[in-house]
Amino acid sequence: MKHIVIIHTGGIGDLVQTLPTLEAVRQKWPQARLTFIGRPERAVLARLAGAADVCLDVETCGLWRIAARTGGDLPPALAEADLVLDFLFEGRLASALERTGAWVVSPRPLPPTGWTEPASHWIYQEVAKELDLPKVPLEPRLRLNDAAMEESRRVLAASGISGPAAAIHMGSGSMQKNWPPERFADLARRLREEMARPVVWLVGPAEEEWGLRPPARTGDAVIAQSGLDRLAAILALADVYVGNDSGITQIAAAVRRPDGRATPTVAIFGPSNADVWGPRGRHVRIVRSPDRTMDGIYVERVWTELQFLVR
Repeated sequence: MKHIVIIHTGGIGDLVQTLPTLEAVRQKWPQARLTFIGRPERAVLARLAGAADVCLDVETCGLWRIAARTGGDLPPALAEADLVLDFLFEGRLASALERTGAWVVSPRPLPPTGWTEPASHWIYQEVAKELDLPKVPLEPRLRLNDAAMEESRRVLAASGISGPAAAIHMGSGSMQKNWPPERFADLARRLREEMARPVVWLVGPAEEEWGLRPPARTGDAVIAQSGLDRLAAILALADVYVGNDSGITQIAAAVRRPDGRATPTVAIFGPSNADVWGPRGRHVRIVRSPDRTMDGIYVERVWTELQFLVR
């Protein structure tokens, strides 16, 4: 096995849950070249996890032409592939690649209704039964190097943060999964006043579109529109992180400093299934809504879990 192509265009959280499986692929074929085809802004996570040597943009690499069967030469990455792990086309690529002799595996990328274990377990199970993968820890991990950490220290220092700080991300993929902004603001106030922790607010395109802005005139730092690789390093530096059921929360729970330290993470879950999509680890506390709404979660519950992690 010399060349393996991985096709994955799912959301940030979906990709993070896939990383343990990609690590197992790497372990089984350590000498193979791994090419990741996906969204460039997310593909950096595969690089951080050591699951990609080369990343290609799904929009420009020629993949859509092949999937649509409009003819033409195969993209070089696919023409040279020995194995294609396809999380996108649900088996439709197999016939297009038949002439290359590539082994095409097309697992279902998301757990079915009724699945009650972590999503990472489902993904690994689906791929391992086809590829006979070695057993690996199924808790996603993103390992940061010293250079990435130092760069993020400079970014935080430029925003006035030079010591332990809390990170907060208010967004998610759905407004229904967002805890009320005023409760995040109250939590941030308590972090400043009762724990002496400055707050770093992480703001991306979704938060700006929905108007989820940090409270003004607090002296907090705001990191906006940061690439996921830099964001991962900032999260690794955080003393604690609080966020909704989102891809950023998945990254926060997955990051590891060069010394192996994980970031204490509080994940707030309302309508979504925390058994499947909740991050895992001794450093994680999940706050579940009693009525499956975000309004049903009060600041005191989140504060209690946060205090458990920051002692």
